[in-house]
Amino acid sequence: MVEKMNTETSAITMAAMNVTSEDYEPIWFDWLDHSVFALMLGVSTLVGVFIGLYGKQDTKVDYLLGGKVMNTLPVAVSLVASHLSGITLMGVPSEIYLYGLQYFTMVISVFIMTYLINYVYLPVFFSLQLTSTFEGGLKAVVWTDFLQSFVTLGSCIAVIFLGVSNVGGFKKVYEISYHGGRTDMFNMDPSPFARNTFWTVSVGMTFLQLCHCGINQGMVQKFLALPTIKNARRSLYIFSTFYIIMKALSCFIGLLIYSSYHDCDPIQTKRITRADQILPYFVMHTAEHIPGLPGLFIAGIFSAALSTMSSTLNSLAGTIFEDFVQPAIRGTRLSNHATLVLRAIVLGVGAISVLMVFVVEKLGGVLELSYTVQGVTAGALLGMFSLGIFIPWANVKGALSGSIISVAFMSWIMVGAQRAIAAGKKHSHLPTSVAGCDNSTSGWQELETTTKSYSIEYDGSVFFLYRISYLYYTLVGTMTVMIVGGTVSYFTGPKVPCKMDKRLFAPFLHKWTHPSSKEEEADPREKESLEMK
Repeated sequence: MVEKMNTETSAITMAAMNVTSEDYEPIWFDWLDHSVFALMLGVSTLVGVFIGLYGKQDTKVDYLLGGKVMNTLPVAVSLVASHLSGITLMGVPSEIYLYGLQYFTMVISVFIMTYLINYVYLPVFFSLQLTSTFEGGLKAVVWTDFLQSFVTLGSCIAVIFLGVSNVGGFKKVYEISYHGGRTDMFNMDPSPFARNTFWTVSVGMTFLQLCHCGINQGMVQKFLALPTIKNARRSLYIFSTFYIIMKALSCFIGLLIYSSYHDCDPIQTKRITRADQILPYFVMHTAEHIPGLPGLFIAGIFSAALSTMSSTLNSLAGTIFEDFVQPAIRGTRLSNHATLVLRAIVLGVGAISVLMVFVVEKLGGVLELSYTVQGVTAGALLGMFSLGIFIPWANVKGALSGSIISVAFMSWIMVGAQRAIAAGKKHSHLPTSVAGCDNSTSGWQELETTTKSYSIEYDGSVFFLYRISYLYYTLVGTMTVMIVGGTVSYFTGPKVPCKMDKRLFAPFLHKWTHPSSKEEEADPREKESLEMK
């Protein structure tokens, strides 16, 4: 969670501060843009302060789970806003611009993820009702997310219609993107070493999405804030629907940017210094004549970032308090002031995250970097939870050994891959061109006016494990935990499933782990009548 939040903060900060290189005159906000941006931040702050001061948050359940009386729609929208981060809004368009529409096949992973969460993970967590999923202020988080999501959606739609109008219509966007090779979504190459294929995206993203939405503290905490599992499932369906819609909008913005700069690449001409800056550059370049619109769009990006950060900080505070602080302060005066302790934790973690910006900003592209770094820990986390849910004999020794080996193994792969990338051995981008640039623009004449790629392919000198697609990192990490953890558990005193709480296991395993008795199979109303007698 912390890695994602730090990457998010850095990406937004860099984009907002510098969308052009020193060789070109930068495009600045005017007073109206600053006003729109400040208004968004001010309203979001006021919502949080109002609920924090006047909302009922006297107990830990009120603070972490909103008193378990939250409504389905605000929670669903909050789930979308939290998961649809600034990394998505900035990273996905640049991904489409450079590598094409293959990334959009991740919608397949959303359907698979929704099914698995609905029938496996959600029933387990909801029946256990854990405040921390690692046992295992939410109202403010949900309502600020609800507000910020409309800012994000509105700004995306405004920029899309303006950009399409400038290009010449939706048909023109598609034609330019098609001829530029950006619309191919079915590269069926089965190689795990290919960067983006149908398989790496749809299969690899399934495991990453499961970690993000199935076991992530920020997501599970919001599901548990709903009164019944029926409400939680309805919220999951709404979340998945709107999540796909927002991903589609982000991908289309990527095609829109390519159709606008297909013959005058701003990266080659050094108008921008990083691919992640291409979205704010596009917005400032396209919408500079419309007062307030650049400010609205940048506010939308910050809204997405703030939404992710607020959810992450709240859930991380719950985890730290439940697993580390509460056992230490039990029986002391601080135990009667849990909400104050939780707020202090949020403040401390937030300060550390802001300082980490100066480290993250020196690393690579935001989307690939985010998925790569998260893949190291996401596989271990998903593997641990899945080990306990799917393997009945799993024990603590197996979980610990599997997770430690998984993190070490994936860290080694990630470091090796990053060193190869630093040496220039990385996957090629799709070609871009500067053939249509204005001759009066300084700084591009020395470049070739033909199409060119930015980088070279991996070659045989790179160790094969370092060449694995970054989208498979979570899958490899998860399988490592399951295999190592299951094996170690089997040989070090396996658990006896029938002696454990059956709620710990996936529902479809109950028939084997806890054979049903006549009393359990009886009609619930009949059982209640017998107990009353």
